[in-house]
Amino acid sequence: MRKKDRASKKEDKAGGLRPRRKNDYFRFADGTLSSAVFVLLFALFCSARVGYFLLIALFAAPGVSVLLAFISSRFSEVSLSKSKDTNNLLAEKGEKVLMDMTVKNRSILPTSLIRIGILDSPSLEANEKEINISVMSMRDKIIPLTFYAGLAGGTKAGIKEAVCEDFFGIARFPVKVHDCVQICGVGPSIPEISAKDPVLEETMKTALDEGFDETIDEVSATFAGFPGYDYRKYEPGDPLKRINYKLSAKVRQLMVRLDERPVTSGVLMILDAAKPASGDENPIIPGAVQSMLETSLGMIRTMLSRNFSVCVNWTSYDNNSNSLEIRSEKDLASLRTALSFFMPIETERRVPDNLQGGSSVICFTLKDDAELYAELEKKIGSAGSVCIFNAVTGEGRVL
Repeated sequence: MRKKDRASKKEDKAGGLRPRRKNDYFRFADGTLSSAVFVLLFALFCSARVGYFLLIALFAAPGVSVLLAFISSRFSEVSLSKSKDTNNLLAEKGEKVLMDMTVKNRSILPTSLIRIGILDSPSLEANEKEINISVMSMRDKIIPLTFYAGLAGGTKAGIKEAVCEDFFGIARFPVKVHDCVQICGVGPSIPEISAKDPVLEETMKTALDEGFDETIDEVSATFAGFPGYDYRKYEPGDPLKRINYKLSAKVRQLMVRLDERPVTSGVLMILDAAKPASGDENPIIPGAVQSMLETSLGMIRTMLSRNFSVCVNWTSYDNNSNSLEIRSEKDLASLRTALSFFMPIETERRVPDNLQGGSSVICFTLKDDAELYAELEKKIGSAGSVCIFNAVTGEGRVL
């Protein structure tokens, strides 16, 4: 009895191609039959011609409505494109991302109600979750979609579902959708992370013990000058500590010093893109992705300030391996742009092949399990140290 009671209390949701709940169908049938009784009484005692006409119309109207919805679904199309007002699909937190949704009606009849569900996420929230529209015959209608950037990282945004619904809400029919999803990115912040952080401290210590000495020139080849003795105009991305304020005051523009910076050791950083189980439904995963990206960028900046080079390896949303060596603030800015589109994916390759970059390894992951440890041991071998940072729990440890 208890199992039957629980089954009967189960919530009856209307979704997908089901426009109504079960109870709604009973109410519709009850209302139709009640109306038919009064119309029949009108036909018997008042006007038979008018009454029977209304009775036929009462029962035929739902069928005509469903037929119109079916025809509309066959001659309607929905497509998605980047808005002309948006240069790219990369935004900073709090900014808008604009897209244009086009609804086409190729029929000589106006469409029935077209219901369009919008796909969004905590990283990119839609201003409207659902749009209801009807298009006149042989017309196109462009509807602007507005999304607001929230959490950092890559995400999918666009059209989740499009259906034609009849006037009475009896049936829904799917509508053709083209280019329904766009890959968007939200730029992560770069926080200040102390060099006393246990994971970072252990990584730098091991890299120093087994490191190398090298000198790199941060000066762009397009500018002439002798390192340490010449200057050039300031460009976005140049370290502020290299600005010569006395010279800048004299020439009335910011000037930076050309010099060389020694690189003491290299660090290998891996961003594991494997999606955890039920990752799409788990509400903490978007926040964990932001934590992974921002913590890794913050650690890289701290290591750069202490003359370490960092080689970052990750798998992009199209399942391609990427690698970028970070030796300057400009490299860090390029990495930040690339990681703005980082998102968890279904992948069997947790660690990229042919890893190079340093004697000390930091691996950021959303899925801390034995499979990751085995792949790290196989592809990295006997490294100086391997540190794991679990972005879901926010904890790091040394293997």
